[in-house]
Amino acid sequence: MHMNNAKTWCHSGDIKMKEIKFIVAKDKHILGIVKLLKKVGIGVDINKDAMKKIRKACGDLCIVALDDDKVIGMIASVFNGVSVWLSYFAVLPEYRDLGVGSKLEQITELKSAELGAVRIITDSWIEAAPFYRKRGYRLPECVFMIKDLTSGISPSQTSR
Repeated sequence: MHMNNAKTWCHSGDIKMKEIKFIVAKDKHILGIVKLLKKVGIGVDINKDAMKKIRKACGDLCIVALDDDKVIGMIASVFNGVSVWLSYFAVLPEYRDLGVGSKLEQITELKSAELGAVRIITDSWIEAAPFYRKRGYRLPECVFMIKDLTSGISPSQTSR
């Protein structure tokens, strides 16, 4: 799937005949992405500068869903040469259950396949796990672990 031109998708549900565009995120979408992530509670540590870095690292795998020019959904993933790591994925509550999230995930899946990825890996809130299960994701037999880094201290300094 090439996204040089904006892809549009229409839905007539609770949101009356809205035309939703799905495009690769640009710098002009950064503030809208940050607001979206904060509104849904997953971007507490994300500011404009951090989101610019994330968008740059993700390249064409940072996709936004737009209603007019308003960011109503986004997905950001990184390809490491083998797997795509889905890092951020959010849809405004009033646009959920309309297929926006499914379309964002589908676009990411197609772009990942074009890159030669063999899998998509994500972490998820427990509440969102059924969304992923319906789309073919499985639970791996491993543990997800996080190490928080202290600002200004290198990893080698923390082991002393």
